Amino acid sequence: MGVEPAGEYDERIALMRALILASMIALGVSPAVALDRTEVTAVRLTISQQMDALKKEDARAAFAIVSPKLKARFTDSSSFMTMVREQFPVIINPQIVSFDDIQQTSYGLTQLLRLVDARGEPWLAFFVMERDKKGRWGVANVVTVRLPSYEA
Repeated sequence: MGVEPAGEYDERIALMRALILASMIALGVSPAVALDRTEVTAVRLTISQQMDALKKEDARAAFAIVSPKLKARFTDSSSFMTMVREQFPVIINPQIVSFDDIQQTSYGLTQLLRLVDARGEPWLAFFVMERDKKGRWGVANVVTVRLPSYEA
């Protein structure tokens, strides 16, 4: 990794910011939600538990953490796990996971994660969260966006 010309680096930063902004607009992001620490912790713990289950290939545990609506769409843990492997491989075994802001979007409460995959590629993952009838958080949807790499 060498020193890059300032202009090239600035262009990449501008592109990355534009992609983040476009993603946020697509999700209908509104101002940050004022959640107390307990709620933020509960949301992040739920996501962490699901990602841990996915990493261990524990389809039942991963499926148990999804929202009731998502459970109704897939009906069983095996079909859910197949969908995750095919459409969201980056959330199964990221090398780096960093929790960012929680936002209220038109889809619901959304937790932004910054991920780096096994090849070193940066990603954003938007976890849309939903409560069940007992008030427990579940993952209702995930949107992933691959960011431009820093390497040329």
